[in-house]
Amino acid sequence: MSIKNETTGLRYKNPLYIRARGMHWKGAISEIDGLVVFDHAVNGIRAAVRVMCAYRDNYGINTIEGIIAKWSFSNAQDIFSYVDNLAQLADIDLATPLKQEQYILLITDMIFRENGRQPYSAEYIKLGVEQGYYQ
Repeated sequence: MSIKNETTGLRYKNPLYIRARGMHWKGAISEIDGLVVFDHAVNGIRAAVRVMCAYRDNYGINTIEGIIAKWSFSNAQDIFSYVDNLAQLADIDLATPLKQEQYILLITDMIFRENGRQPYSAEYIKLGVEQGYYQ
C-alpha cells in the first residue's frame, strides 16, 4: 500500500492519533493539524501508553472501559460498541484493572480499530508499550 493511501495515523507514525497539546513527545518531529508526527511508530505507540499511564496515575482510570471512555471522542453508543469489541478481541474483562501485558493487546486492537489495519509486529508493539510503561 502506498503511503498516500495510508490512514493519517499510519502516515504520521502516530497510530492512535496523539494530539500535540504542547507536549514534547519523544521522537516527535512535527505537528500537522494538531496531531504529532513521529519519527518512528514505536514512539507513537510509546506516547499512547504514556497517555494511558497518565489516566491510571492521575485519574485512577485503569480498565478497558475507563480508558476507551476517556480516549474516545465518540458518542456513548459508539464508545460502548468500541469497548465491547476491544474487550472481546483482546479477551479482557471490561471492569478489571489492566496488567502491563494486557496493554499490548489493547494497543494492538486499538491500532486496528483506528486505522482499519494493524501493520506492526507483536514485538514492535511490545517495545512501544514497554518504553511507554517504563520510560
